[in-house]
Amino acid sequence: VGSLDPAAANPGSASSMLVADLLFDGLTSYDVSKGTVVGALATSWGVADDGLTWTFKIDPSATFADGTPIGAADVKQPIERVASRGDQALSGVRLAPIGGYDEFAKGSASAITGLAVKGATLEVRLRSPYEPLPELFADPVFGVVKPSDATATTFASSPVGSGSFALKTRDA
Repeated sequence: VGSLDPAAANPGSASSMLVADLLFDGLTSYDVSKGTVVGALATSWGVADDGLTWTFKIDPSATFADGTPIGAADVKQPIERVASRGDQALSGVRLAPIGGYDEFAKGSASAITGLAVKGATLEVRLRSPYEPLPELFADPVFGVVKPSDATATTFASSPVGSGSFALKTRDA
């Protein structure tokens, strides 16, 4: 595995995606046994009648591996991390339906305007209806990274995960 950063996980590498999925949870997850998307950090989600506004309620008991609570702002951050890669990565391009994606990906906006933190809820406003949004967020590349880790030099060797497993050690 070249990187422990879920945003840099290689979709063509089963081991890279597996490690990202085990160490970092996202909003949703795919349950292979049921063949459906289930909540991971989101306890529930719904979409407005017009299909443009999705709300994801964040589990109030969710924590990073070090015990730090995970809030809606923490869940917004990895989506913007992936979007910042723009058309350099397929995972970034897949976020194009979100309002303000283009401006953010091009660097002309400091945030994606279609993502809003509202208490314990992440609101996602789309430019056009996109029914498989919960499936998209089940992709391991959208795993939640502790904000302080996202820019830390120690991230490559000792990230604090948000998933079911924690990294104990890593070396060459």
